[in-house]
Amino acid sequence: MGRDIDALITADDVHNGRPAPDMITLAMDKFGIEHSQQVLKAGDSGIDIEEGKNAHCGLCVGVLTGAQTHVQLEKYSPDVVLEKLTDLAALI
Repeated sequence: MGRDIDALITADDVHNGRPAPDMITLAMDKFGIEHSQQVLKAGDSGIDIEEGKNAHCGLCVGVLTGAQTHVQLEKYSPDVVLEKLTDLAALI
């Protein structure tokens, strides 16, 4: 996992913010990704998980670095919940 940022996409860049999939769709367009199953969506809130599910991402990951607890994130049915984002390296 690198430290460089390839793109920054915010709700201001799209018509519909989370939980709509518009930000993920825009990122896919920017990088020429045609199939959302190739996308991993990681987030620290339920609305992040909903966004990933609405975009049909291949993997939706909850991360416990935000305000929501493991139990709260599990309500949104992520594929996995991790303690911190750097734990992704072991997952992928």
